[in-house]
Amino acid sequence: MGQGWLLDGQGAHSFRAGGRHDLRAVAWRPASWEALVAGNQGALARVTATGTVHDLPSGLRDNLRGIAWRPDGVLALLVGNAGTLALYDGSVRAAAPPRPVNLRRGAWRPDGTSCLVVGNDGLTLLWQDGRTRSAGWGRSHLRDVAWRPDGALALIAGNGALYRFAPDLDDLELLSELPLGDFTGVAWAPGGDRALVVGYHQVGPALDDRASVAWLVGASGEQLQPALPPLAGAVAVAVAARPGSEEFWIVLQPVEPEGSSRVVRWSGNGLDVVFSSSSVRLTQLSFSPTGAHAIVVGSPRAAFWRS
Repeated sequence: MGQGWLLDGQGAHSFRAGGRHDLRAVAWRPASWEALVAGNQGALARVTATGTVHDLPSGLRDNLRGIAWRPDGVLALLVGNAGTLALYDGSVRAAAPPRPVNLRRGAWRPDGTSCLVVGNDGLTLLWQDGRTRSAGWGRSHLRDVAWRPDGALALIAGNGALYRFAPDLDDLELLSELPLGDFTGVAWAPGGDRALVVGYHQVGPALDDRASVAWLVGASGEQLQPALPPLAGAVAVAVAARPGSEEFWIVLQPVEPEGSSRVVRWSGNGLDVVFSSSSVRLTQLSFSPTGAHAIVVGSPRAAFWRS
């Protein structure tokens, strides 16, 4: 059963959505008091800032992995496995024919003219006015994408590589490589002067010898600088910038089965644990437009909140 938590500074308020299916994605609707959550086998629901849940029929069968709201909040693009691209504007309809490639994330250009979608096998698509076209190819699976607030460029995080995309480019531009690890998430600060890129790298011979890492990126998408020392025993899987602040919140999954998933807060100094669950794989986090609320989603397990 899908599990999520509404974090509002007063506590962590759990909710269930999506029937018996795990939740993989969440995105807060712009200028609104509600968010969309999505997950396996087409699970879809609206969640309000008071924690009220409205499950929605999507008509989709494949796992949904990403939700991208157009900046005006009128519609959202849903992306998922088997090339799923669908539009939500109160109901769900196909946005493009399916493809034999799993799609991971989407991000609308801030002017609302197009949506950049990334997926496995380096696939990058630009969806605009009901049509899709190739926007370039990465060398491996792509995990996340985020536009700079002015829309001049986007950063794309992928397995072993970080890319830059600009509307005047014919292909992705490789910025940095991580041979023994992956870039998994990227988020721009509200002012667009920097972005935080998260991921993990291998620190030993065993598969579980992994440590989370984070880098600050300058406004041009370059000047990759370590932001945090490696955090052993955890894998960073997502990051979000909190509106109206200097904070970035990072979702960490444990390497060991008995470890805890965490949401941690970073604003230039040390890490603070915001939320933790002892037996859940947290997957994604999204802030309300004001930054007063956040929703984190994952699997239905016990959880606790730390202020």
